[in-house]
Amino acid sequence: MTLDPGAAPAAAPSRAEAAPSLGAGLDERCEEVRAHLVAARGGAPFLSGADGRLVVRWVEGGVPVPAILSAIDLAVERRRRRPVRGRLSLSACAKELDAWAPTRAAGPGPAVVTAAPPAAGGLGALIDELDAQPLDPPFDLPHANLITELRAAAGLGGIEAVATAAARAMRSFHEACWAALGAGQAALVAEAQAQLEPLREAMGAATFDELVQAEAKDRLRARFPTRSARAVWERLAPGGAA
Repeated sequence: MTLDPGAAPAAAPSRAEAAPSLGAGLDERCEEVRAHLVAARGGAPFLSGADGRLVVRWVEGGVPVPAILSAIDLAVERRRRRPVRGRLSLSACAKELDAWAPTRAAGPGPAVVTAAPPAAGGLGALIDELDAQPLDPPFDLPHANLITELRAAAGLGGIEAVATAAARAMRSFHEACWAALGAGQAALVAEAQAQLEPLREAMGAATFDELVQAEAKDRLRARFPTRSARAVWERLAPGGAA
């Protein structure tokens, strides 16, 4: 994880079952969160000190990585319904995620390895639904790659591993769609600039440009609401996330 140098089955798995084993792989889990947040908010490719501390607290406390990614997606959805005031931070997810983590005094419970969801349900059902909804150019190739990556993710063992890999595939899909848009990016950037113009004088040029880019990309991301980390986690752990 890079910090700011300036700073499923039909039944949902229980929180103990969904929680990751702690120790080895901590950095990798934190990195997944960093990458997802940066993709959602844009800007510098590192976490602030405050965000970094939240990630470590949640992961060490036993919060599954896909639950954190799902909560980030939910925070993004909420921002679409109200005026943007600043960059997205993990504090926007605290309400949902603090309830997951056990108290430090109690410590994390023992890890329980879970089986991957069956291909006919969980992620498999979501894949089939998305595969039946092909996208037109220029998003057809990103969509095809997404289906391939999701099928690979479905073959992994353990709910968290499956959901994390699937969420990574969703993130890659949105990044590929933005790149495929090409010259069409300009129109979304212009719309974002117009919406955020009242904020220009209240922040530095770099921050304003960062928010504009994030808003422009989110306008495209919003076109594909069922292709998200949240959609994945809701299928694999219904009721187990934000």
